[in-house]
Amino acid sequence: MNNKKIRSPFCRIGNKYPIINQLLEVIPNHNTYIELFTGSGALFFNKPKVKLNILNDLDKQVINNLELLKKSSSNINDYRQDLTTLIKIKEFYNNHSNSNEDLLLYEKIKSCNGYLCKPVLNEKHIYNNRNPFTIVKKIDIYKDKLKETKLFTKDYEDIINEYNYDDAFFFIDPPYENTDKNFGYAESKIFDYERLLRNIKKIKGFFLLTINNSSYIKKLFEDYNILEIMVRSGFNKGYRKELFIYNYDLH
Repeated sequence: MNNKKIRSPFCRIGNKYPIINQLLEVIPNHNTYIELFTGSGALFFNKPKVKLNILNDLDKQVINNLELLKKSSSNINDYRQDLTTLIKIKEFYNNHSNSNEDLLLYEKIKSCNGYLCKPVLNEKHIYNNRNPFTIVKKIDIYKDKLKETKLFTKDYEDIINEYNYDDAFFFIDPPYENTDKNFGYAESKIFDYERLLRNIKKIKGFFLLTINNSSYIKKLFEDYNILEIMVRSGFNKGYRKELFIYNYDLH
């Protein structure tokens, strides 16, 4: 496997790109891969594909963007490449066409060009001049990863019930405690971790849960393996502790 990390096609606060290597080191062997809360899909885009791959997220925009990526052109000449200034990005944001290729760049701007990673809701929220064309540079990789991958916008319990195979590996990255409601994500409300625990107990195969480090979380999931990790915080805020919670032996 190529050790070079692949950035997710779309930006999202709390994405797992900074700890991809730590995640890849602890993944067990599996034939079915399932993300219940896809978000940026950082792990999916960096791990080898397996026989069956499933991405799920209640945030319909997450899945719609992946569907858009699947059907957009692989020809880089079909995309605007000159969106390198705020003026050009804002002009494009307001006047783009409805082609798949323009919509892909538009969604990239919405997810990546806001202030402090907040989604862009209108022109005033466009904060930086990051060229959305970066998504096109790896479009063949993204499209290959997404080929034949099943995409859903279902409640996570429905996915567990439907794909609860002995050889399945569930990567579970739910909203953390005190998730900022201003980001507008589908699960950015008070999340029921006790319900999550009840569903995790049903899993026949493997699961890895990534979550914030708190006494409540540790107590709630105390029957499983818990590993503390250090994660670099954004905006030069140093490091913070997070948790890997899993139901298998590390190799």
